[in-house]
Amino acid sequence: RTGQTLNDLDCYGEPEEAYRKAIELDPHLGILKAMYARHLATIGKDAEADELYQKAQSMTDQDLRPYLEGTPLDRTPNR
Repeated sequence: RTGQTLNDLDCYGEPEEAYRKAIELDPHLGILKAMYARHLATIGKDAEADELYQKAQSMTDQDLRPYLEGTPLDRTPNR
């Protein structure tokens, strides 16, 4: 939650450390990796974000695409 909050407040340098620490503590939580991927996409690290998102999605049956909405990696078809 710390990383997500910092990201939402446009404190883009600080969330990386929070996300990395959280992933270190719970490396099997795909949704956390998807949230970090969103942060990475927000700050322009699209290749790293896409790779992390693919890993996250492979860890769960849950559709994680909503976490990328509004980022450069958003592949939602136009409605």
